This record gives sequence, C-alpha cells and structure tokens, in this order.
Amino acid sequence: MDLPPPPDGYRWTGRQTEIELIDPDTCPQGHPFRFGQRGFVFCAEHHGHTVWYCECGETIRRDSGAFVGGRPPCASSR
Repeated sequence: MDLPPPPDGYRWTGRQTEIELIDPDTCPQGHPFRFGQRGFVFCAEHHGHTVWYCECGETIRRDSGAFVGGRPPCASSR
C-alpha cells in the first residue's frame, strides 16, 4: 500500500495506516530530552497543540517541522 506522508510530527508505525506521535530527542536547552510529561494546550484557532515538559522545566512544542522551546504563540493558547 502506497501511503501519503503522515501529518507533521507523526510517523507511520508499519501497522497498516496507524500513526504515532514523535517525541523530541533533544531539549532546546541542549541536553538529551529526558521525558517528563506530554500535555495538550487548548487552542480554538488550531484545535489545540501537543506540548512536552522536560525535567529541566523547558516547555517544548513542534513548529514548522522542528521542536522548539516555549508555548504556542497563538493568542487563544495562552
């Protein structure tokens, strides 16, 4: 089966059309990402955003195909 690219931030699992969320490998502070907690920030504009909270206290989000620090910049997610 020839599948289209998955949505940004996801990858195919190899089990038919199942996708999984990609977690960051590195924290924006420069150290290997030590998984703290994955969360969700409500946003009416974009139907919400997945965010990650590292042990070091950094909030991580995915923006334009890359993991960056900080909360989503849209007004309704604050």
